[in-house]
Amino acid sequence: MKALDVMKSLRQDKRLLLGLTAVVALAAAMFFFAGGNGNNGIYYETVIVDRGPIRSVVTATGAVRPLVVVEIGSQLSGQIAELYVDYNDPVSQGQLIARIDPQTFETRVRQSEADVAVAMANIAERKAGVLRVENDLGKAERDLERIDALAARGNASDATLDAAQTAVDNAKTDLASAKAQLQNAEATVLQRQAGLEQARIDLGRTEIRSPVDGIVIERSVDIGQIVAASLSAPVLFQIAQDLSQIQVEASVDEADIGSVKAGDPVIFNVDAHPDIQFSGEIDIVRLAAIELQNVVTYTVVVSAQNPDRRLLPGMTANVEITTGEREDVIRVNNSVFRFNPGIEVPENLGQQRGQGGDNSRRGNNAGSGGQFDQIMDGLGLTSEQRDQISQRLGERRQRNQGRQGRRSESGPGERRGDNADRQSRRRQRQDAYERLLADILSEDQMAQYRSAIRATRDIRRAVVWTPSEDGPVPVPVRLGITDTHNTEVIGGLEEGDEIIYRQRRVPK
Repeated sequence: MKALDVMKSLRQDKRLLLGLTAVVALAAAMFFFAGGNGNNGIYYETVIVDRGPIRSVVTATGAVRPLVVVEIGSQLSGQIAELYVDYNDPVSQGQLIARIDPQTFETRVRQSEADVAVAMANIAERKAGVLRVENDLGKAERDLERIDALAARGNASDATLDAAQTAVDNAKTDLASAKAQLQNAEATVLQRQAGLEQARIDLGRTEIRSPVDGIVIERSVDIGQIVAASLSAPVLFQIAQDLSQIQVEASVDEADIGSVKAGDPVIFNVDAHPDIQFSGEIDIVRLAAIELQNVVTYTVVVSAQNPDRRLLPGMTANVEITTGEREDVIRVNNSVFRFNPGIEVPENLGQQRGQGGDNSRRGNNAGSGGQFDQIMDGLGLTSEQRDQISQRLGERRQRNQGRQGRRSESGPGERRGDNADRQSRRRQRQDAYERLLADILSEDQMAQYRSAIRATRDIRRAVVWTPSEDGPVPVPVRLGITDTHNTEVIGGLEEGDEIIYRQRRVPK
């Protein structure tokens, strides 16, 4: 019996020990899961600031288009007599692809040739008329000379002399008229020849030829169909010049278009090949907005290679535009920006943190010179350049302190203003720094400085919350690019910091 009692006692002690272990483990798990902070029964769940890559993308949809599509039409009206190509047929430049019935145009050519022959015969006739009038003029001039000699000896009357002179004048007038008629006949020949040339051109246009090398992607006519080209040239064929290169015309929402620019890398896929990922880059962002049912989008043209002809015109492409990519940066989960403990954030929060002893965060704060110092460190400044910049910054700081003193004497200033005002003041400071550095930095250094400043203009600001014994503490941060999970932290946090993303009340 004693042995049995001992075994029962051991089993009871074991169950008690296991129960105590489970309670301790549960308490430890709650403490660990809640971030180790509690206040009035409220526990805060946290995430850790870490390092890693971030890829910011903009998604859109678009249609695959050939890089160059040539629409081939007809300048003539008539009946399609012959077709030499069909869908997907390759064609070369100058190749005959269709023919309009040429009989009518051949008749016009023959008629024009006859008109030219008649005009040439008319020229020969007019030339003969000119020779006849020239002969008449020569005879009249000789008669005038004989009568003038007789009149000088008194053997011819004045009336006879006047008649001979009149005959010469009339012959000259006839000659001028005959030459004018000859010129008119020659002009008529040119006119008839132009008509003949036009008739031959029209006859040649009955042969529809490809102007480029490519593939027929559309055929709009059949043999026997009547083509009417009265108002505009009807489109008979569409030829894609080169399907080894394509473009995607994607529609990007107006909320995302600000971060998209030419040269951004793009990856996309199509439903026909869901397992294949195609790549390209943005060729142009078209400025014309498209509004449909109060939704504004912009067309972004993506150029890509298609060497194996997998991408066909008209396919729908699901596009991801990489607007920014960072490797090994400080980042935080996006869930922390949705947390709001209901505590009012002081307006001068950024200044308060900038005045503290946390040097690492003060240097990265948007209101301090840490950002400017980081840009300067990347320019490879000489010691002389650094001395000049330090001197000018000191002079500028003294002027600013003097202006602030005068404003404090005149009375309390206005409130800091909204975000637009802050952005305007920030741009003014950046312009002032650029003028300060203009004659100190080299051209290459100045270009690097401007590029770095443009990159900082996309920086956003936010407030996150860290746990403490007294509750959540607000921390102002500066943010860079973001993806669906994480956001780059440019200033305000360090790797390993603990940030609240949710609070829970533990039931009593």
